[in-house]
Amino acid sequence: MKLKYISSLALALTLGFGLTSCEDFLDRPTEDSYSQDNYYQTDDQCLAGTAYLYNSPWYNFQRGFIDVGEVLSGNVYKTGRYLTFTVNGTDDNLINMAYSLWAENAHCNAVYDNIKKAPASVSDRVRHACMGECLT
Repeated sequence: MKLKYISSLALALTLGFGLTSCEDFLDRPTEDSYSQDNYYQTDDQCLAGTAYLYNSPWYNFQRGFIDVGEVLSGNVYKTGRYLTFTVNGTDDNLINMAYSLWAENAHCNAVYDNIKKAPASVSDRVRHACMGECLT
């Protein structure tokens, strides 16, 4: 019984010391890539930070645009629920398109906040242009 108690105590102490010693080792700054703290430092980085707003967040909106927008307007002929106007609010394409628009708003808000906190090395002209893109 005494040996079992001593071994479990030793194991608990070893784990306790082992986990506390790893905190500084695991919390290291990135050295080879960008992070939120070291980006948006120059004019070019601010312009590049707003460039992706025209691409990735719109993916689900563009994916459903042909089915929803073009078929319902009569520009494309595809058989199915869009041609017969039997679409309701639970349609997958409509849901994904709406989520995509909210995702775009979230991305724009994040980029806007980061550019607003950018250092003085970013010119006011570029800062205001990028913030305007986010707001638009």
